[in-house]
Amino acid sequence: MLTYLFLLAGSAVAQTASQPRSWNFDGLPEKIYQHILALQFEKARDLVSKIPEPPYAVLYLTNLNEALETAFVESYSSFQRFEDHFEDRIDQLKNANEDPHKRLFLAELKLQWAFVNMKFGNEFTAAWNIRQAYRLVEKNQELYPDFLPNAKPLGILHIMFGSIPDRYNWLLDLLGLGGTVAQGMDELSTLAESDHLFATEALIIQCLVQSYMLQQTNEAVMKFSNLYGTKPQTPLYAYLFASLLIKNSQSDKALEVLNRVPSTDIPLFSYLKADVYLQKGQYDKSIQLHQKFISSHQGENFIKDSYYKIGLAYWLDSKTGPAQKFFNQAKRSGLRRTETDKHAARSLEDDILPNQAIMQIRLFTDGGYFHQADSLIANFDEEKLITSKDRVEFKYRKARLYHKTGRIEKAIDLYLGTIRETGNERWYFAPNSALQLGYIYQDRGNTGMAQNHFRKALSYKNHEYKNSIDNKAKSALSDLKK
Repeated sequence: MLTYLFLLAGSAVAQTASQPRSWNFDGLPEKIYQHILALQFEKARDLVSKIPEPPYAVLYLTNLNEALETAFVESYSSFQRFEDHFEDRIDQLKNANEDPHKRLFLAELKLQWAFVNMKFGNEFTAAWNIRQAYRLVEKNQELYPDFLPNAKPLGILHIMFGSIPDRYNWLLDLLGLGGTVAQGMDELSTLAESDHLFATEALIIQCLVQSYMLQQTNEAVMKFSNLYGTKPQTPLYAYLFASLLIKNSQSDKALEVLNRVPSTDIPLFSYLKADVYLQKGQYDKSIQLHQKFISSHQGENFIKDSYYKIGLAYWLDSKTGPAQKFFNQAKRSGLRRTETDKHAARSLEDDILPNQAIMQIRLFTDGGYFHQADSLIANFDEEKLITSKDRVEFKYRKARLYHKTGRIEKAIDLYLGTIRETGNERWYFAPNSALQLGYIYQDRGNTGMAQNHFRKALSYKNHEYKNSIDNKAKSALSDLKK
């Protein structure tokens, strides 16, 4: 998910003195950029078509427009259009006169192409372009060490390399790549705290990393809220801000943000809203919006998860027949590429429907509806839990609720109990409990205990959130070494 959001924030532009085929962002490029922020891809493309020899800034923005369209819409036709024109744009930039912007823009285009290929499962192409982007910006930094915009792609790349699981370090060494999350965040901070045009983008990426990797969700939301407040109806800002709010268990506020956006035909907005209504327990609305997403989305990502959540909504509404129908549909549909789709697939493997009360506690807690979760827990009879997995998950769900609501000592006891009772099972409850304990001790300044728990989180194998939890634990360990 974080890599996907890097692309959404990756809207670098440059502003220098006017020159032929310039990098200047004034005038028409500014209009194109505003259409891109509004996710109005066709309007941006129409403006570009009216320019006989686009300046380099417009070449860049055209690439960004197609990258975002492909990422949001996921249609093969948009991917093909992107692929057909990508190398031509690279060639035009290569022919530019020597300038610090030249390698910067080349690196940014390579990163955009890499992130889009990641979404389509083309991992080798993505890795190769990431390596090329790193070499370009590394050379640019060597030639122009005072060129501040270098910090943006360098920061992104160092964060990416620093969060790759240890088992792949040999590959980074082989390719001559390296960096840490802390290093990347420092580079982005330098840019974000400047008055440079790139400062906003650096701030956006910082917020995404803080929320999705460093578990600093409150800080991320506070930072981003100021930016969102400047342009509350900009769809791209709204999408990113709503995603951060949902991650921070502020789903009602996320829904307000999404509802303020002018009408958009981007299916992912329906997907986000559907998730919020599922958390709220408004099952009919959730079903309707997930079905709208499925019928309008041209890609394969999140399809399995949407069918699963439709089944879940019916199940939680005590409609077993429709629930089973959509659970079966989820098994047959979509891919297992995103973590949400992987989780949906794993949840359906045993053909055992989830415990309704535990699932409702989870959803209420995730959405920030803490009073409803507390009420369910208070009235729940644990003696009715039959399977060991349900007993462990109930303990884990209580731990998550108590952690989010400041009842830390109770949360610690429940996390430890979850770890102890999970044993050798592949459930993610234990690794995430270890991760959360690491954060608790990190907040308390107990570095030794924090490191022990982060390392324990990394030690678990073959659970559905392995990549996500490993990335967070590794990033936290890197942060503790600063």
